[in-house]
Amino acid sequence: MSFRLSSIISRYTTLLETHPYKTNIASGIALCAIGDVMCQNMVLDVVHFDYRRCLSMMSFGGIYNGFINLWVYNKYPQVFPKFMKSTPARFGIAATLVDNFIHVPIFYTPGFYYITGIVQGQDREEINSTLWNGYFESMVSCWAVWVPVQYVNFALVPTKFRALVVCVVGLGWNIILDWISHRAAKDVGAVHDEDEIKAKMRAHRTGRAIPIDAKTRQEP
Repeated sequence: MSFRLSSIISRYTTLLETHPYKTNIASGIALCAIGDVMCQNMVLDVVHFDYRRCLSMMSFGGIYNGFINLWVYNKYPQVFPKFMKSTPARFGIAATLVDNFIHVPIFYTPGFYYITGIVQGQDREEINSTLWNGYFESMVSCWAVWVPVQYVNFALVPTKFRALVVCVVGLGWNIILDWISHRAAKDVGAVHDEDEIKAKMRAHRTGRAIPIDAKTRQEP
Protein backbone atom coordinates (compact mmCIF):
# COMPACT_ATOMS: atom_id res chain seq x y z
CA MET A 1 0.00 0.00 0.00
CA SER A 2 2.78 2.42 0.95
CA PHE A 3 4.66 1.48 -2.23
CA ARG A 4 1.57 2.21 -4.35
CA LEU A 5 1.04 5.56 -2.61
CA SER A 6 4.67 6.57 -3.08
CA SER A 7 4.42 5.54 -6.74
CA ILE A 8 1.34 7.73 -7.21
CA ILE A 9 3.05 10.69 -5.51
CA SER A 10 6.16 10.17 -7.66
CA ARG A 11 4.07 10.04 -10.83
CA TYR A 12 2.13 13.13 -9.82
CA THR A 13 5.35 15.02 -9.05
CA THR A 14 6.65 14.11 -12.49
CA LEU A 15 3.46 15.40 -14.09
CA LEU A 16 3.82 18.69 -12.18
CA GLU A 17 7.27 19.09 -13.71
CA THR A 18 6.46 17.95 -17.26
CA HIS A 19 2.88 19.28 -17.57
CA PRO A 20 2.49 21.89 -14.80
CA TYR A 21 -0.54 23.72 -16.16
CA LYS A 22 -2.52 20.67 -17.22
CA THR A 23 -1.82 18.93 -13.92
CA ASN A 24 -2.72 21.94 -11.78
CA ILE A 25 -5.87 22.64 -13.79
CA ALA A 26 -7.03 19.03 -13.41
CA SER A 27 -6.21 19.16 -9.68
CA GLY A 28 -8.08 22.45 -9.25
CA ILE A 29 -11.18 21.10 -11.00
CA ALA A 30 -11.21 17.86 -8.99
CA LEU A 31 -10.64 19.51 -5.60
CA CYS A 32 -13.28 22.21 -6.18
CA ALA A 33 -15.76 19.53 -7.25
CA ILE A 34 -15.07 17.56 -4.07
CA GLY A 35 -15.32 20.74 -1.98
CA ASP A 36 -18.70 21.70 -3.45
CA VAL A 37 -20.12 18.19 -3.05
CA MET A 38 -19.08 18.30 0.61
CA CYS A 39 -20.48 21.82 1.05
CA GLN A 40 -23.85 21.03 -0.51
CA ASN A 41 -24.33 17.71 1.28
CA MET A 42 -22.63 18.26 4.64
CA VAL A 43 -22.81 22.02 5.31
CA LEU A 44 -25.94 23.18 3.47
CA ASP A 45 -27.70 19.78 3.53
CA VAL A 46 -29.49 20.49 0.25
CA VAL A 47 -32.46 18.40 -0.84
CA HIS A 48 -31.61 18.46 -4.55
CA PHE A 49 -27.97 18.64 -5.59
CA ASP A 50 -27.22 21.77 -7.66
CA TYR A 51 -25.12 20.50 -10.56
CA ARG A 52 -24.78 23.93 -12.17
CA ARG A 53 -23.39 25.38 -8.98
CA CYS A 54 -20.91 22.48 -8.79
CA LEU A 55 -19.93 23.17 -12.40
CA SER A 56 -19.33 26.83 -11.50
CA MET A 57 -16.97 25.81 -8.68
CA MET A 58 -15.15 23.38 -10.99
CA SER A 59 -14.77 26.18 -13.55
CA PHE A 60 -13.22 28.46 -10.96
CA GLY A 61 -10.97 25.65 -9.76
CA GLY A 62 -9.63 25.03 -13.25
CA ILE A 63 -9.43 28.62 -14.51
CA TYR A 64 -8.21 30.42 -11.43
CA ASN A 65 -6.81 27.94 -8.91
CA GLY A 66 -5.21 25.74 -11.55
CA PHE A 67 -4.11 28.19 -14.24
CA ILE A 68 -4.01 31.81 -13.03
CA ASN A 69 -2.59 31.03 -9.57
CA LEU A 70 0.23 28.97 -11.07
CA TRP A 71 1.08 31.79 -13.49
CA VAL A 72 1.00 34.39 -10.69
CA TYR A 73 3.15 32.33 -8.32
CA ASN A 74 5.73 31.76 -11.05
CA LYS A 75 5.90 35.53 -11.60
CA TYR A 76 6.58 36.52 -8.00
CA PRO A 77 10.24 35.39 -8.00
CA GLN A 78 10.75 37.12 -11.36
CA VAL A 79 9.33 40.54 -10.47
CA PHE A 80 10.36 40.93 -6.83
CA PRO A 81 13.55 42.93 -6.20
CA LYS A 82 16.60 41.06 -4.92
CA PHE A 83 16.32 42.19 -1.31
CA MET A 84 12.87 40.51 -1.12
CA LYS A 85 14.40 37.22 -2.28
CA SER A 86 17.60 37.26 -0.21
CA THR A 87 16.25 34.62 2.23
CA PRO A 88 13.30 32.19 2.09
CA ALA A 89 11.74 33.92 5.11
CA ARG A 90 11.96 37.35 3.49
CA PHE A 91 10.50 36.07 0.23
CA GLY A 92 7.73 34.33 2.18
CA ILE A 93 6.77 37.56 3.94
CA ALA A 94 6.88 39.65 0.74
CA ALA A 95 4.91 37.15 -1.35
CA THR A 96 2.34 36.63 1.42
CA LEU A 97 1.71 40.37 1.76
CA VAL A 98 1.46 40.93 -2.01
CA ASP A 99 -0.73 37.89 -2.53
CA ASN A 100 -3.16 38.50 0.33
CA PHE A 101 -3.42 42.29 0.19
CA ILE A 102 -3.11 42.98 -3.56
CA HIS A 103 -3.76 39.86 -5.61
CA VAL A 104 -6.64 38.42 -3.56
CA PRO A 105 -8.70 41.61 -2.94
CA ILE A 106 -8.35 42.98 -6.49
CA PHE A 107 -8.33 39.85 -8.64
CA TYR A 108 -8.95 36.54 -6.84
CA THR A 109 -12.12 37.36 -4.88
CA PRO A 110 -13.90 39.28 -7.68
CA GLY A 111 -12.75 36.54 -10.06
CA PHE A 112 -14.43 33.91 -7.88
CA TYR A 113 -17.78 35.70 -7.87
CA TYR A 114 -17.67 36.55 -11.58
CA ILE A 115 -16.61 33.09 -12.80
CA THR A 116 -19.10 31.22 -10.62
CA GLY A 117 -21.83 33.79 -11.28
CA ILE A 118 -21.46 33.64 -15.07
CA VAL A 119 -21.55 29.82 -15.09
CA GLN A 120 -24.67 29.89 -12.89
CA GLY A 121 -26.38 32.24 -15.34
CA GLN A 122 -26.38 35.40 -13.25
CA ASP A 123 -26.40 38.80 -14.93
CA ARG A 124 -23.91 41.55 -14.10
CA GLU A 125 -26.20 43.21 -11.55
CA GLU A 126 -26.71 39.93 -9.66
CA ILE A 127 -22.99 39.14 -9.70
CA ASN A 128 -22.05 42.60 -8.44
CA SER A 129 -24.70 42.46 -5.70
CA THR A 130 -23.52 39.03 -4.56
CA LEU A 131 -19.87 40.15 -4.70
CA TRP A 132 -20.34 43.23 -2.57
CA ASN A 133 -22.70 41.43 -0.21
CA GLY A 134 -20.11 38.74 0.51
CA TYR A 135 -16.87 40.66 -0.14
CA PHE A 136 -15.99 41.77 3.40
CA GLU A 137 -16.70 38.38 4.98
CA SER A 138 -14.79 36.65 2.17
CA MET A 139 -11.73 38.84 2.70
CA VAL A 140 -11.65 38.51 6.50
CA SER A 141 -12.04 34.73 6.23
CA CYS A 142 -9.39 34.64 3.50
CA TRP A 143 -6.81 36.49 5.58
CA ALA A 144 -7.49 34.28 8.61
CA VAL A 145 -6.83 31.14 6.54
CA TRP A 146 -4.32 32.17 3.91
CA VAL A 147 -1.87 34.55 5.57
CA PRO A 148 -0.22 31.78 7.63
CA VAL A 149 -0.66 29.17 4.89
CA GLN A 150 0.86 31.35 2.19
CA TYR A 151 3.83 32.31 4.34
CA VAL A 152 4.72 28.63 4.72
CA ASN A 153 3.89 28.04 1.05
CA PHE A 154 6.14 30.79 -0.31
CA ALA A 155 8.91 30.42 2.26
CA LEU A 156 9.29 26.64 2.30
CA VAL A 157 7.49 25.02 -0.64
CA PRO A 158 9.19 24.70 -4.08
CA THR A 159 7.57 26.80 -6.82
CA LYS A 160 6.19 23.83 -8.75
CA PHE A 161 4.15 22.70 -5.71
CA ARG A 162 2.75 26.09 -4.65
CA ALA A 163 -0.39 26.02 -6.76
CA LEU A 164 -0.99 22.46 -5.59
CA VAL A 165 -0.72 23.54 -1.94
CA VAL A 166 -3.32 26.22 -2.66
CA CYS A 167 -5.58 23.61 -4.27
CA VAL A 168 -5.24 21.15 -1.36
CA VAL A 169 -5.75 23.74 1.39
CA GLY A 170 -8.38 25.22 -0.89
CA LEU A 171 -10.44 22.04 -0.48
CA GLY A 172 -11.41 23.33 2.95
CA TRP A 173 -11.27 26.98 1.90
CA ASN A 174 -13.59 26.38 -1.06
CA ILE A 175 -16.21 24.99 1.32
CA ILE A 176 -15.99 28.21 3.35
CA LEU A 177 -16.04 30.48 0.28
CA ASP A 178 -18.80 28.40 -1.33
CA TRP A 179 -20.91 28.79 1.81
CA ILE A 180 -20.26 32.55 2.03
CA SER A 181 -21.15 33.12 -1.64
CA HIS A 182 -24.26 30.94 -1.34
CA ARG A 183 -25.45 32.93 1.68
CA ALA A 184 -24.64 36.24 -0.05
CA ALA A 185 -26.61 35.16 -3.14
CA LYS A 186 -29.57 34.16 -0.95
CA ASP A 187 -29.48 37.55 0.79
CA VAL A 188 -29.44 39.31 -2.59
CA GLY A 189 -32.37 37.18 -3.74
CA ALA A 190 -34.28 37.97 -0.56
CA VAL A 191 -33.70 41.70 -1.07
CA HIS A 192 -34.89 41.48 -4.67
CA ASP A 193 -38.01 39.56 -3.61
CA GLU A 194 -38.72 42.12 -0.88
CA ASP A 195 -38.29 44.99 -3.35
CA GLU A 196 -40.66 43.28 -5.78
CA ILE A 197 -43.27 42.79 -3.06
CA LYS A 198 -42.99 46.44 -2.01
CA ALA A 199 -43.31 47.57 -5.64
CA LYS A 200 -46.47 45.47 -6.08
CA MET A 201 -47.93 46.88 -2.87
CA ARG A 202 -47.23 50.46 -4.01
CA ALA A 203 -48.74 49.72 -7.40
CA HIS A 204 -51.82 48.22 -5.76
CA ARG A 205 -52.32 51.27 -3.52
CA THR A 206 -52.11 53.61 -6.52
CA GLY A 207 -54.49 51.51 -8.61
CA ARG A 208 -51.85 50.34 -11.11
CA ALA A 209 -51.81 46.75 -9.96
CA ILE A 210 -54.84 45.70 -12.04
CA PRO A 211 -53.85 45.30 -15.71
CA ILE A 212 -56.43 46.24 -18.31
CA ASP A 213 -56.59 43.95 -21.33
CA ALA A 214 -56.52 45.88 -24.59
CA LYS A 215 -59.61 43.97 -25.76
CA THR A 216 -61.69 45.45 -22.94
CA ARG A 217 -60.88 48.95 -24.21
CA GLN A 218 -62.71 48.46 -27.50
CA GLU A 219 -65.69 50.72 -28.01
CA PRO A 220 -69.11 48.92 -27.97
